[in-house]
Amino acid sequence: MNKITKEDIRVRYKEYNQLYFGNQLKYCKFSVQKMSWCEGMYTYKKEKDGIIEGRIWLTNDIDWTEETLREVIIHEMIHHYVKTIDRKWGGLFGHGRLFRRQCKRLKRDYGLTIRIHSRLPRINNK
Repeated sequence: MNKITKEDIRVRYKEYNQLYFGNQLKYCKFSVQKMSWCEGMYTYKKEKDGIIEGRIWLTNDIDWTEETLREVIIHEMIHHYVKTIDRKWGGLFGHGRLFRRQCKRLKRDYGLTIRIHSRLPRINNK
């Protein structure tokens, strides 16, 4: 797969939202940049009106496969679900009870394994 783009994430977000989250997830922003400390990350900010604006970040220094890309995007979507639907944030880096509950649901209902931590091989960018 070529380098990941925001459009790649957006298309998959829409598909996975329909398939795995019943289209419950609201709008989310997407960013791609080199991140040596992780493959993906979820951040959010709460607006004055109480609306939560989420952002999914993916690193661009991994030779993504469809399988690893799906797992990492869904992992970050679970964070978005927990923050915007459950309205909570708990556990180490957001990987608390509600996050793990969604991982178990996805495994039970769809056979998806969503890991909390992984270390994917990096592309050597010289």
